[in-house]
Amino acid sequence: MTGYSEALSKEMTPHGIKVTVIAPGPFRTDWAGRSLRTSNRRIDAYRDTVHARLEQLAKISGHQTGDPVRAADAIINVVRSDTPPLHLVLGAAGLKSVRDKTRALSETLERWESVSVGADFPE
Repeated sequence: MTGYSEALSKEMTPHGIKVTVIAPGPFRTDWAGRSLRTSNRRIDAYRDTVHARLEQLAKISGHQTGDPVRAADAIINVVRSDTPPLHLVLGAAGLKSVRDKTRALSETLERWESVSVGADFPE
Protein backbone atom coordinates (compact mmCIF):
# COMPACT_ATOMS: atom_id res chain seq x y z
CA MET A 1 0.00 0.00 0.00
CA THR A 2 2.82 2.40 0.74
CA GLY A 3 4.03 2.39 -2.87
CA TYR A 4 0.54 3.11 -4.20
CA SER A 5 0.09 5.92 -1.70
CA GLU A 6 3.44 7.46 -2.61
CA ALA A 7 2.54 7.36 -6.31
CA LEU A 8 -0.91 8.77 -5.56
CA SER A 9 0.69 11.60 -3.61
CA LYS A 10 2.88 12.55 -6.58
CA GLU A 11 -0.13 12.53 -8.89
CA MET A 12 -2.47 14.46 -6.59
CA THR A 13 -0.18 17.07 -5.02
CA PRO A 14 -0.42 19.38 -8.08
CA HIS A 15 -4.20 19.32 -7.59
CA GLY A 16 -3.99 20.33 -3.93
CA ILE A 17 -4.79 16.82 -2.65
CA LYS A 18 -2.49 15.58 0.08
CA VAL A 19 -1.78 11.98 1.02
CA THR A 20 -0.46 10.66 4.33
CA VAL A 21 0.40 7.03 4.99
CA ILE A 22 -0.23 6.32 8.67
CA ALA A 23 1.73 3.51 10.27
CA PRO A 24 0.50 2.84 13.80
CA GLY A 25 2.36 0.82 16.35
CA PRO A 26 0.41 -1.21 18.92
CA PHE A 27 -2.58 0.69 20.29
CA ARG A 28 -4.84 -0.18 23.19
CA THR A 29 -7.94 -1.01 21.19
CA ASP A 30 -9.97 -4.17 21.23
CA TRP A 31 -8.42 -5.30 17.95
CA ALA A 32 -6.20 -7.92 19.59
CA GLY A 33 -8.81 -8.78 22.24
CA ARG A 34 -12.31 -10.12 21.93
CA SER A 35 -12.71 -8.52 18.47
CA LEU A 36 -10.02 -10.79 17.05
CA ARG A 37 -11.58 -13.83 15.41
CA THR A 38 -9.48 -16.83 14.54
CA SER A 39 -10.16 -20.34 13.36
CA ASN A 40 -10.55 -23.05 15.98
CA ARG A 41 -8.56 -25.32 13.69
CA ARG A 42 -4.84 -25.23 14.33
CA ILE A 43 -2.39 -26.39 11.69
CA ASP A 44 0.76 -27.74 13.32
CA ALA A 45 3.03 -26.35 10.60
CA TYR A 46 2.13 -22.82 11.78
CA ARG A 47 2.77 -23.44 15.49
CA ASP A 48 6.00 -21.40 15.58
CA THR A 49 4.71 -18.56 13.40
CA VAL A 50 0.99 -17.80 13.26
CA HIS A 51 0.03 -19.52 16.51
CA ALA A 52 2.96 -17.98 18.40
CA ARG A 53 1.96 -14.53 17.12
CA LEU A 54 -1.66 -15.05 18.20
CA GLU A 55 -0.48 -16.03 21.68
CA GLN A 56 1.73 -12.94 21.80
CA LEU A 57 -1.22 -10.73 20.79
CA ALA A 58 -3.41 -12.27 23.49
CA LYS A 59 -0.78 -11.48 26.14
CA ILE A 60 -0.37 -7.82 25.15
CA SER A 61 -4.04 -7.09 24.52
CA GLY A 62 -5.11 -4.24 26.78
CA HIS A 63 -1.52 -3.37 27.65
CA GLN A 64 -0.34 -1.72 24.43
CA THR A 65 1.43 1.61 24.87
CA GLY A 66 -0.50 3.47 22.19
CA ASP A 67 -3.44 5.65 23.23
CA PRO A 68 -6.19 5.62 20.55
CA VAL A 69 -7.50 9.05 21.59
CA ARG A 70 -4.06 10.62 21.21
CA ALA A 71 -3.64 8.85 17.87
CA ALA A 72 -6.94 10.31 16.67
CA ASP A 73 -5.82 13.77 17.79
CA ALA A 74 -2.53 13.33 15.91
CA ILE A 75 -4.37 12.30 12.74
CA ILE A 76 -6.72 15.28 13.00
CA ASN A 77 -3.69 17.58 13.39
CA VAL A 78 -2.12 16.06 10.27
CA VAL A 79 -5.33 16.51 8.29
CA ARG A 80 -5.51 20.16 9.34
CA SER A 81 -1.85 20.80 8.54
CA ASP A 82 -0.86 22.83 5.50
CA THR A 83 2.15 20.55 5.05
CA PRO A 84 1.18 17.07 6.23
CA PRO A 85 3.86 14.38 6.10
CA LEU A 86 3.73 11.68 3.46
CA HIS A 87 4.52 9.18 6.23
CA LEU A 88 3.39 9.41 9.83
CA VAL A 89 4.35 6.76 12.37
CA LEU A 90 2.27 6.70 15.54
CA GLY A 91 3.58 5.47 18.88
CA ALA A 92 7.06 4.85 20.23
CA ALA A 93 6.92 1.13 19.41
CA GLY A 94 5.88 1.89 15.84
CA LEU A 95 8.69 4.42 15.51
CA LYS A 96 11.24 1.91 16.80
CA SER A 97 9.96 -0.72 14.39
CA VAL A 98 10.22 1.62 11.40
CA ARG A 99 13.69 2.79 12.44
CA ASP A 100 14.85 -0.84 12.80
CA LYS A 101 13.44 -1.66 9.36
CA THR A 102 15.05 1.42 7.81
CA ARG A 103 18.41 0.55 9.37
CA ALA A 104 18.19 -3.04 8.07
CA LEU A 105 17.22 -1.81 4.60
CA SER A 106 20.12 0.63 4.57
CA GLU A 107 22.54 -2.14 5.53
CA THR A 108 21.17 -4.38 2.77
CA LEU A 109 21.52 -1.61 0.19
CA GLU A 110 25.15 -1.09 1.21
CA ARG A 111 25.93 -4.81 1.14
CA TRP A 112 24.37 -5.34 -2.28
CA GLU A 113 25.19 -2.00 -3.92
CA SER A 114 27.58 -3.47 -6.47
CA VAL A 115 24.95 -5.98 -7.58
CA SER A 116 22.32 -3.24 -7.82
CA VAL A 117 24.56 -0.93 -9.86
CA GLY A 118 25.81 -3.87 -11.91
CA ALA A 119 22.34 -4.30 -13.42
CA ASP A 120 22.81 -1.12 -15.51
CA PHE A 121 24.24 -0.95 -19.01
CA PRO A 122 27.97 -0.28 -18.86
CA GLU A 123 28.92 3.33 -19.52
